[in-house]
Parts: sequence; C-alpha cells; structure tokens
Amino acid sequence: MKSTKTEKNDKNNNCEALFYRRGEMKIVMLGEVPLPEEHKGYSTNYRMSVQHYYSPWIVNLLFGLNEILNEGDELHLLCNKICLKKEIHFKKGKINYHFLPMPKSLPKLGFLELYLRRKRNLQHLINEIDPDIVHGHGTEREYGLTSVSCNYLSLLTIHGLLKEVYRTNEGIYGIRNKINLSIRKQFENVTLRRGRNFIFITPWVENVIRGKYVVKNGFNIFNPVAPAFFDVQKEWGSKRIVYIGRINKLKGLTDLIRGMAIVVQEDANITLDIYGHCEDDYADYINRFIKDNNVASHVKMHGFMSNDRLPEVLSSSELLVIPSFMENCPMVVLEAMATGTPVIATNKGGIPFIVDDGKTGFLFEYADVERLAELILKITNSHDLKIMLSNNAREKASKDFHPVEVAKKHYAAFNDIEKYNA
Repeated sequence: MKSTKTEKNDKNNNCEALFYRRGEMKIVMLGEVPLPEEHKGYSTNYRMSVQHYYSPWIVNLLFGLNEILNEGDELHLLCNKICLKKEIHFKKGKINYHFLPMPKSLPKLGFLELYLRRKRNLQHLINEIDPDIVHGHGTEREYGLTSVSCNYLSLLTIHGLLKEVYRTNEGIYGIRNKINLSIRKQFENVTLRRGRNFIFITPWVENVIRGKYVVKNGFNIFNPVAPAFFDVQKEWGSKRIVYIGRINKLKGLTDLIRGMAIVVQEDANITLDIYGHCEDDYADYINRFIKDNNVASHVKMHGFMSNDRLPEVLSSSELLVIPSFMENCPMVVLEAMATGTPVIATNKGGIPFIVDDGKTGFLFEYADVERLAELILKITNSHDLKIMLSNNAREKASKDFHPVEVAKKHYAAFNDIEKYNA
C-alpha cells in the first residue's frame, strides 16, 4: 500500500489527532445500515429490512467519510440483510455498498448459527476485497467478531457492552431473554479478547474495557449526528420538555413523572411529551401512574416517533430529560445538543462525558426527584440560562458530533493503527 507519512502524532487516546493526508487506503466497514429505497425491489419485506437493527451512527459516519476520503482511497460497507433475494453491489458517492442475503436460521444451531454462518457470509467478500483495514461496529452481532478474526488489521467500535446491559437491566428480562443475552455475552467476550484496536464512544466504555482486555490502540470518538440536527433553527417559548427513548422500568420515567407533579405546582404551563417504544403492559402502568400523580393534563405519551421527526421535535422543545438508571451514549442526547436543546440527565455511565454539568445542561443523581424538578424549573424559567446552555451545547456538538469532524477522527485512527501495527 502506498502511503505518505506525516509528522508523528502524540497519539493521545482522546483522538484529538491531526487529520492525516495520505495516499491509498482500502477499508472494509462492517455494520448495519438500511437498504436504500431504490433497491427495495430486491427485498421480500422492505419495511423489515430497513428497520432491522438500524444504526444511524453508521449512516452518519458514512456521510462524513464520503466528504473527506482522499483520491485513491476505497471504502466498502458490508451488511448482512434479512429479506434480501440476492446480493446487491453498488457505488454511491465514494462508498461501495455490498448487501448480502442473511443466511437463514437453523433453529437447532441457535446463536452458533447467528454468529458463525453470518460471519462466513462476510468473510468470503472480505477476502475478495483484500483490504488494509477491517472496521467492525458493535460487539453484539457478527460484525465485531468478523472484524477481529478475519486475519486483517482490524479496528472495532464498541457501541455498548452486553455484560453491562445484563448487569444493569437484569430485572426487566424474562427467562428466554436472559438465556439469549447470556449466550451472546460469551460471543462478545471472545470478540473483545481477540480485538486489539478499539474505538470507544465514551471514556466510560474505555474504562470498562481497559480493566479487562488488552488494548493496543484506543481512541475516544463520539458517535456522529446527522446533519439535519445541525441545520434546524432553535425555537423557544413552548415550555415543553421531552423524553425520547425506549421505555422500561430502568429508564426512570416514574421519577420524571413524580418530578413533573412538583414542577406543575410551581408552573402550570410546563408540559412533558414522552416518545418511545413501550410494551403494552408497561405503557398501561405508566398511563395509570400519570393519572395517579394528577399530571394527566401536563404529561402525554405519544408512542414511537420516526427519525425524520426528531430534529423538529427537539428544536421546538425547551429541554430534553434523560432520567435513566444507566446509559452509555444515548444518541438522542447528542442530537439534542446539535439542535441547541439543553439536556438534564442522570450522572450515570457515559453521560457525564457528554453533558458538561452547568455548561451544556445539568446532571443529577438517579431518582433524586426533588433535584430533577428544581432543574426543570431553573432552566425553563430563565431565558438567559437557556441561551447560554444552548449555545454551549451547539458548540460542543459541532466540534465532537458533526459527521465530518467524526469522520476525520476515524480517518486519523485508521492511519494510527496502520503506523503502529506496521
């Protein structure tokens, strides 16, 4: 491979690295992206093929890389796709897309099939492409395991840790899901043991990994946010706050509702809109909880919201509240900051590395309902504070979450691992 080496980088692990200009680089990226609509004729169930394990951060990263790839670079995105009749290969912009029909499940093989047969599906094409670097996304599916075991230089982005998910969410799973998750944790462990070069989407993940696995090269790079969130105009005056995300008993919605019961006693104009998927039984429980706390006229559940509505909903809200027991790097927090929407969130997991307390939003202790209510009132009733938080949030988002800036940091990481593995 041809390469023009630049001056040596100090290789700090937060990847505030120079964007290296170099010669040819051939990269394979493994991850889940939606099948483009123009190719929906190749799918037996297009809606399912789009929604299946959709990863917006990969789509956003590809947008950024398409902007900054050098002449002579090659980037190939490989994706196993359900409901696909045959392989699809095409180039869009500077990126080569390869959608492969996902091997059908054999019930007796279970998760052995999930990882190994799908891994072989990818491995065959990787060998044909013969890349310099294979970049896998996630430890929960076949993409991560394939990247670290394909005999090419690899880089693995860790988006979440199944072990931590199980530890912090154990109480919400039934027996079948516990068995499912337990088996997947074992494959995750194999993936992390084989990996050497990692991207951590928050320092919290890095701290967990470095304590248990070998890390030759590690880079802290946040997930990228779609350009649409940076383009919207921020609106004020609604006194409407939002929660957006999955809904279960560890997401802290009951604390937020109890907090709203305090808030509306001080300011009856403040309202809360709740968006997100929720199982019917728990949705019934939350709706009863809203009524029991006498906030039915101030708190509404709206169910699932499509991604294309997110920029508008966030930009027209006074603030986003995330009261969860544990989070790593919630995309909605990054997206809210990109729109200039202040965030109130628990000081758990990776959130303190995203939200600067008192600067881009505020942090509070999980289940501290009184403090949560105090912060909601503090922000909604101070225009100067809202503007300060909003401007700071947008500034940080432009630097750390914009897809072009994130793509530059990935490109620098590709260069770094090539240099230090030469």
